[in-house]
Amino acid sequence: MNTTNDFHSSTPRPGWQLLGKLELSAVSTSDTIDTWLKELVIPLNLQSDFTQQLLNSAQDATLRALDPNSTPSFEHVHISVFTPNGSMVHNNAWGFFRIEKIDGTESNNDHPDHTVEFYLYLEGQ
Repeated sequence: MNTTNDFHSSTPRPGWQLLGKLELSAVSTSDTIDTWLKELVIPLNLQSDFTQQLLNSAQDATLRALDPNSTPSFEHVHISVFTPNGSMVHNNAWGFFRIEKIDGTESNNDHPDHTVEFYLYLEGQ
């Protein structure tokens, strides 16, 4: 498991900043995602039900991608969480969307990379 938690990290995506990254392998457990994600979003002071929705989405995407019976098969999954650039307003309603990417699906690549990106945004902005 490789993690990066850097609230002020820059990213090439305009309007978004990287909150953290996690690389999971097939031997990772759902507890790994749970612990990492809950710690990652502490500075945002998110409501617990929203955090649980985010966690469920991350676990679903990871379990599906690391399923040994899936095609293509993945050795690991990269999860990234982004938030809007600028000052964070706490205790507001948040939403998120998820983008999944598969890189390296050429015929000579037995194990392409699977990336799951979460974009958290403030509702009504």
